[in-house]
Amino acid sequence: GQFRTTEFFDFAPNATTSIRLSHNGSWQDNVGNNGSEVSFPTRVNQLSVTEHSFGLRTTNYNRGLLNEFTAGFNYYADDSDPYTLLPGGSVRVGTEFSDGRTGLSSLSFGGGEGDYYEQTRSGEATNELSWLPNSGKHKVKFGGRVAFNHSNYFFFPGSPLLGTYTYLTIEDLAANRPASYDRVLTNTPRNTDSRNSSLWVGDE
Repeated sequence: GQFRTTEFFDFAPNATTSIRLSHNGSWQDNVGNNGSEVSFPTRVNQLSVTEHSFGLRTTNYNRGLLNEFTAGFNYYADDSDPYTLLPGGSVRVGTEFSDGRTGLSSLSFGGGEGDYYEQTRSGEATNELSWLPNSGKHKVKFGGRVAFNHSNYFFFPGSPLLGTYTYLTIEDLAANRPASYDRVLTNTPRNTDSRNSSLWVGDE
């Protein structure tokens, strides 16, 4: 399922000041990723995604000085997990058609593929102060900005977490005689952080 929402709140405490608060959010939860015509339903993954965005904007004018402030914060997270935590398996199956032709394919069963996770937080704030003389010939401004970003990431390769058994025939599967077993034990974690800031002076 999926759900989205958007909210705004405007407030003016006086004739020269305004404030706006905002929020956008979405939630998503799905079951069925990685499915196919030759895979059992237990092979699918469950995916959930969450997003939020918050904003603040204020303006104030007093005796020729205009102050503008904006701030925002963003949050994002998604997570993909096997819907069924079982070893995976595949078996070769053959088909004989009425015209004498033959075909060979593989059927997949067991648990879903590897784990995936990502979470990101970011935000920034900007403030600018402008001087507006009565002549209107100039606009002198001074401002600054700060921002950050933090991210966590984890990925387990695209194979069942508990490994995969491969069978050459249906008879081998019935007798539990796999031709091979593979399991990936490595993963890919990553954490990142960044911060930056700036100042400026201008005359328009």
